[in-house]
Amino acid sequence: MSAQRQRVLLIVDDLGVVWPARHALEAACYEVRWYGDAKTALNALDAFAPELVIVDVMLPGGGGWTVVDTIRALPQAERPRLLVISEAVGLEQTSRIEGLGATAVISRPFEVDQLVAQVARALSRG
Repeated sequence: MSAQRQRVLLIVDDLGVVWPARHALEAACYEVRWYGDAKTALNALDAFAPELVIVDVMLPGGGGWTVVDTIRALPQAERPRLLVISEAVGLEQTSRIEGLGATAVISRPFEVDQLVAQVARALSRG
C-alpha cells in the first residue's frame, strides 16, 4: 500500500508561477490543487483538506488577504500551514505576515527549488 501524498492548495493567478510551481511540487510527490482566485479556492478548502496552502497575497481584489484571514480564523486543529507569496517583501512585511499565521513567506521572483524546499520545511514542522 502506498503512502498518501501530502496535499497542497496553490492559490495563484499568475500562470508564469503556477505551471512551474505545480510541476515541481507534483514531481516532489505532493498532491496539488490549483485555483486562480480566492473565492473558488476557499470553496474547495474543506473538501480538499490541504496540509498546506500556498497563496499569493497580491491576488486581485485583496483575495489573497481574504485567504489568510479565513485560514487564521479556523480552529487550530483544522488550520493548514500557510505559505505566503508576495512581491518586494521586506523584514517588516515578513514579520507582519508571519504574525498573521503564515508558516513561511517567499518573495517573488523565486526559483521553484526554493519553493519546494520551503514547502518541505513547512510540512515537516510539528
